[in-house]
Amino acid sequence: MVVVDSNGPDVIRFLTGKEAVAIPAKVSPFTRRLNEDYEEQLNQMVRECREGKALIAYLNGVTWRWYLPSIEEIESTGNLPVLSRIQDGAIYGTH
Repeated sequence: MVVVDSNGPDVIRFLTGKEAVAIPAKVSPFTRRLNEDYEEQLNQMVRECREGKALIAYLNGVTWRWYLPSIEEIESTGNLPVLSRIQDGAIYGTH
């Protein structure tokens, strides 16, 4: 099974009925403390995407989650395989 990581996992679930998980947060939205494991979590997510174990669905319209990385920050981690660029965002993965 392929995991779907997204900045809008609730939106993905609502629209598709498929489960999705949140991309790693840079800081806690509740305490505003830095996520000390952020870099490691981000690199793991990107690695799993490149290996075909995960998809990353980034939704441009999800602007209220200030504690998540931008699409530019995610793309800066390296060569992500682009499945689709759409008006509302992008989907990365090998499937």
